Amino acid sequence: MKKISLVLILLFGCLTAVYSQSWTSATGVLYSNPNTTKVGIGTNTPAARLDIADKTVNETKTILARLSEGGESYLGVKSYNTQPANSKMFSIEHKFYNKMNTAINFYRGATDSVGFITFDVNNGTTVGKFRQAGLDVFGRLYIQQKQPLGSQKGDYIDIRTLNFSCGINANGNATSSFVHNLWLLRDEAGNNWFTSRLHDGISIDGSYQTPGVNTRTWWERDPYDNIQSWGTGNSTYMTIKQGNVGIGKADPTNKLDVNGIIHAKEVKVDNTGWADFVFNEDYKLRPLSEVNSFIQENKHLPEIPSASEVQKEGVNLGEMQTKLLQKVEELTLYLIQQNNTMQELRSKIELLESQKQ
Repeated sequence: MKKISLVLILLFGCLTAVYSQSWTSATGVLYSNPNTTKVGIGTNTPAARLDIADKTVNETKTILARLSEGGESYLGVKSYNTQPANSKMFSIEHKFYNKMNTAINFYRGATDSVGFITFDVNNGTTVGKFRQAGLDVFGRLYIQQKQPLGSQKGDYIDIRTLNFSCGINANGNATSSFVHNLWLLRDEAGNNWFTSRLHDGISIDGSYQTPGVNTRTWWERDPYDNIQSWGTGNSTYMTIKQGNVGIGKADPTNKLDVNGIIHAKEVKVDNTGWADFVFNEDYKLRPLSEVNSFIQENKHLPEIPSASEVQKEGVNLGEMQTKLLQKVEELTLYLIQQNNTMQELRSKIELLESQKQ
C-alpha cells in the first residue's frame, strides 16, 4: 500500500511539472500554465494570456516589435503614474532612433471611471483628445474623400455628416434627427473643379437629402465663379456674385439687385449734381409753347424718360430726383413769369381805369 501511495505522489508531481512550470531568479518569476494558456512575468497567477506584473512607474514594460534601423526603434507599452487626478497612466509609444515619434496615451480622470485618451505626434505634440464630451482636435482636421464626384449636372457626394437628436420620447427613443450635411455638388456637366460647388445644408429625419433639390436652409460656395448663395429647397434667396448682391435674383449684375419690395425707414442717395442750375441767369428756359409741342409729340416731359424706357431700363433714383427737382424749379420760374405778366396787366388795367375818370 505504501508503494502504491508513493507511485501516485511521484506521478502527480510529474504531471504538475509537465502542465505547470515556473522559473525564478533574482529579478522575478516567469510562470507558465498550459492548462489555461496563460503566461505570467512577475506573478504566478497571471490574469491574462500575458501578464507582466511589474508595477514600477515611468518605465517601458513591454516592447511589442522592433526594427533594425536606428538601434532603439520599437513599439512599446510604458507605465506612468496614477496621481494626481487626470494623470497619464499608460502609453503605447512608437520610438525611432530612441526618439518619441508617435504615441497613444491613456489618462485617468477625476474619478475612477472617467478617463480620456490623447494622441501624440512629432516628438510628443498632442494633436487630439477623446473624452466623454467628444473629440478635441488641437490643430487642423484633415478629411480626405476618396470617392470622385460624378461628371453629370446634379451629381453629388457626401463629405461630412453631423447627426443630432432633437428630443427623447417617453420610451427613451429619439423623437427626430437633425442632420447637418456638407456635400460636393456638380452644378454643370464637367469633370473638374470649375463646375463643382460646396453645398452646406440640413436634412430632417432622413428627408431633404438631395442638394440643389430639397435640402433645408442651405449655403453654397462656387470657388471658380466666385459665387456664394443661400436658400432652401430649389429656391435661392440671396446670391453674392463677384461683389454683386442679389436678393431674389440668382445672377445679380449690380451691387444690389432686389426682386421684390424694399421697405426702409430711410434711404440716402449720394448725388454728384443738383438742379439749382435752373436759377442761373444764363439758363435757357423753354417757352411753354415749345414744351406743349414736345408733350404733344412725345407724351412725356423734356429730359424725363418715357414709360417704355422706365419699364425697360428702370429708374436711377438719384438722377430722377434731380430731374424732377429741375422740373419743379422750371415750373416755379414759369409761375414767376406768369405772375409778372399778370402784375403788368393789372397795372395797365388800373391805369386805363384811372384815365376814364
